[in-house]
Amino acid sequence: MRKRAGAKPRVAVVVPLYNEGARVFRLLAHLRGMSGLAEAVLADASDRPASLAALAQLRAQLRGQSRIRLLRCRARGRAAQMNAGAAECAAPVLLFLHCDTRLPPRALENAAQCIARGRHWGWFDVRIGARAPVYRVLERMISWRARITRIATGDQAMFVRRRVFAREGGFAGIELMEDVELSRRLKKHGAPAVLATPARTSARRWRRDGFARTVWLMWKLRLRYFLGGNPARLAALYRDAR
Repeated sequence: MRKRAGAKPRVAVVVPLYNEGARVFRLLAHLRGMSGLAEAVLADASDRPASLAALAQLRAQLRGQSRIRLLRCRARGRAAQMNAGAAECAAPVLLFLHCDTRLPPRALENAAQCIARGRHWGWFDVRIGARAPVYRVLERMISWRARITRIATGDQAMFVRRRVFAREGGFAGIELMEDVELSRRLKKHGAPAVLATPARTSARRWRRDGFARTVWLMWKLRLRYFLGGNPARLAALYRDAR
């Protein structure tokens, strides 16, 4: 059956999970409330008892349904998990979502519309879930930086045409900056679609580790990566700063 002209492509959501604990239940509620969701794959590599117990409960809740699936990944790492999740999807558009990021209403329909109009990839502007005015400054800087450089980060819910993602070989097998690296490769497929209605991401890291310290670390890691820094070493710095 031929696809009718102007029809929006279906969207699959892929979420990498690693020791998210009870947060997976809030994620499930968010996914179930999404309009336009064709399928979702939760790619899990957790190893802590509390998270494994929560995932066992989640698996029980998902039993008997196929639209939202839990995938146990052998390889740990966000890139490997997202690649594994994407391989399980049949929808023509993939959207990569962090567990603590929430999409705005009609996000999937809007992403699908961008793809239907000829774009191959894109992302959302970002909103940080904290009230202090300094976060408004930071989120504007993140969104402007992404628009100027045409490079998105994971909190911005990157979406891409599945065949383009497959053609590029998915995310590179690196421990950090996999989203930045993929953005750089996707540029050759044309300008990204940037949706101004923002995705809302948690401020938990900024609150836990300190605003100034976290911002400095993120910008330092990014600069080192662009200067040729080894992603494995950068990932070690990222983990050690937690």
